[in-house]
Amino acid sequence: MMHEIIMPALGMTQDSGRIISWKKRVGDEIALGDILMEVETDKTTMEVEAQHSGFLAKLFSEEGTDVPVGEVIAIISDTETDGEIPESSSPSKPDKETKSPASPLVGVPEPEMPSLPKTPIVDRNNTYGKILASPKAKRLAGEHGFDLGYLVQLGLPQPYHVSDLKEFESIPPDHAPGIEIYVRAEVDGTAFRDFGELINNRADLPITVAMAAFAARSYQEVLGARDVVVQVDTISKTTISYIVPEFACLSKIVQTDEARLPDLIITDLTHLRFSSLKCDPALVPNFSIGVKGDSIEVMLISPKGSLDQLQLVNCMEGFINRLEEPLMYLL
Repeated sequence: MMHEIIMPALGMTQDSGRIISWKKRVGDEIALGDILMEVETDKTTMEVEAQHSGFLAKLFSEEGTDVPVGEVIAIISDTETDGEIPESSSPSKPDKETKSPASPLVGVPEPEMPSLPKTPIVDRNNTYGKILASPKAKRLAGEHGFDLGYLVQLGLPQPYHVSDLKEFESIPPDHAPGIEIYVRAEVDGTAFRDFGELINNRADLPITVAMAAFAARSYQEVLGARDVVVQVDTISKTTISYIVPEFACLSKIVQTDEARLPDLIITDLTHLRFSSLKCDPALVPNFSIGVKGDSIEVMLISPKGSLDQLQLVNCMEGFINRLEEPLMYLL
């Protein structure tokens, strides 16, 4: 006897599933309850058990294939076969026209993927840490270049599903990630280098703490912010986040593992052979610091809507003043 295996409905709103992997191969003996395959839906990835014992006689869908709920995907035979399936046991695809609208097998149609923004916005710097999302939402976001960190910025609760990706359609064009303003400056690096040699003698106070403090102070002066979280990214080495309280001395600045998003990012290039780096579109203001001969080159990039032009310039001015005279600003 032949037993048809269909794509199961693993959720009330599911209309299809993606076969991630087959756990059995054609010819394998199968016992009732054995794990037959792994299926991905919008909400989860689940292992599906065999509902019949026997031998896996035929597979009709390959790994990585999206299959409608109810469609035959495999055949289990009570006895071993040579792979030839009788005509009467060939898969019969369900007639979608005859399904009742109230049937639990009929899912809500997958939302049409938005076309905005045109500039891909993928957070390769891992600004937001681990973001919880369904496997299908992660896959579609990657395919369309959407950064799930934008949903975090909107305050939407995690985990995210395919329906949440519709939020990218409503991004105002002049506030879409990818539209940035920036300013670049080159300053004498002598005082900051001397200050770095002095501070690096203290293992508990690396120069990245001073960078975070100088950036946060400039940001606090412009926006009136209090506690500021600064993420310092040294590219190939480490990424550390510091919380910088208002008016606190350097020793009061500590690393933080909080889920709170950074207010600023510093890309530290001082240990590399190039002075500036333009990465993916900024989601928060980003200072890039590099060495250029005896000078320090600084670039401040901000997404439009985060800092206006005057705030950008004032924030940059405060930061480079601190780099030129670090000791004076620590008094």
